[in-house]
Amino acid sequence: MKKRIAKCNRCGKNSFCPFPSFNGVKGFGGDRDYIFAAAQPTFGEFGTKGDRRLYRNMAKYGFEDAHLTDVVKCRGEKFKKLSEIETDNCIDWFDEEVRIVSPKAIIALGDKALGALMSKTNFQPVLGMTHYSARINDAEYEEEFKVLRQCLDSDTYQHGMKMERSYEAKEVHDTDSLFERMLEEIPNLGDDVRRYDLESRIRFERTGLGRGERRIVALVKNKNGITAHLPYNRTFKSKVSKMNLWSQAFSSDKRGFSYLKGIDNENKLKIAMDVIRIAYKSLI
Repeated sequence: MKKRIAKCNRCGKNSFCPFPSFNGVKGFGGDRDYIFAAAQPTFGEFGTKGDRRLYRNMAKYGFEDAHLTDVVKCRGEKFKKLSEIETDNCIDWFDEEVRIVSPKAIIALGDKALGALMSKTNFQPVLGMTHYSARINDAEYEEEFKVLRQCLDSDTYQHGMKMERSYEAKEVHDTDSLFERMLEEIPNLGDDVRRYDLESRIRFERTGLGRGERRIVALVKNKNGITAHLPYNRTFKSKVSKMNLWSQAFSSDKRGFSYLKGIDNENKLKIAMDVIRIAYKSLI
């Protein structure tokens, strides 16, 4: 089928770009239980942060063998709407994929894909989740996969349902897991972020700032969760003071250094990453 699609020239583009096999996930060659469908491939190269987190979460939540595809097969501009002509030209290919895989459910990656599938295919159920390149952090994106897995396993979903992220859970999570997530996300703040592994903490600095303050954050694990050692500049403190933090979360010592304490669940991790983004931007 891949070869036949590659030869298709219905719309005159002939720029088929299937999802590759990567990180244990079969990509376009998947053939079991579920189809994950984005709207359309773009002109970028595979391997972006969004690509990697999609594959990472598919592997983590048991979707390695799912079929990964696009509604429209040929490349298009990133923020362009799907045209009726493109969708109509490609929907037969998608229907054939459905017949081959015979999925239990189709998961639309992004609103454009969800809208196209709800209107152009008769298959049910089609479920929706955020596109993997959307500007949300990795913890939020993973939360959608967690909700998706729970819905599918418990058979509690409806046609057209979108996965909702929720950070209301109060339970304490594994500190090591939260710590690793923060270590993974902080370097994505910018190309000028550098990591230093010290004896009692892991420190991240922003390079190229001369003799000014460079520390973005230093992370320490303890019995009460994770503590983030943060900058002391006034811009940072002023912005964080306006945030809705948990009780006794933020403090400063006599030297003026700031601390965010008790990071021990998903909700606090999300807030902590927002604080760390402010810290990064305050170092100019």
